[in-house]
Amino acid sequence: MTTFSEILYDLVKPDHVLFSIGRGRYGTPIPEVIASARKVNANVKIACTQLSERCSNSTPTQDHTHISAIFASGRDARYCCAGSITIMLNAATDMLPIWKDHQDFITAHAPNALCRR
Repeated sequence: MTTFSEILYDLVKPDHVLFSIGRGRYGTPIPEVIASARKVNANVKIACTQLSERCSNSTPTQDHTHISAIFASGRDARYCCAGSITIMLNAATDMLPIWKDHQDFITAHAPNALCRR
């Protein structure tokens, strides 16, 4: 898995890496896959749709205020991290949820956030 991700990241050289994951399913995201992205681009922005158990053992006790209003399957159980992500094709740097709001959420609720290692 790591070799594949290293080859892929090296070919694509992404500025953003998004993981569509389910909390508690398959042990995702895999730390080595995230580390591979950082080897290619130390400043890569990484986001997961749901809050991985690797990043936080517990879920927030209050409702999410940083995620977009579009459907997010983890919203009711407070499993969202970035939630459903919208990428504006006409402006590659614009994404929803707002990056700063997502980072503030991680600071408050994901003490072991893989996306910050």
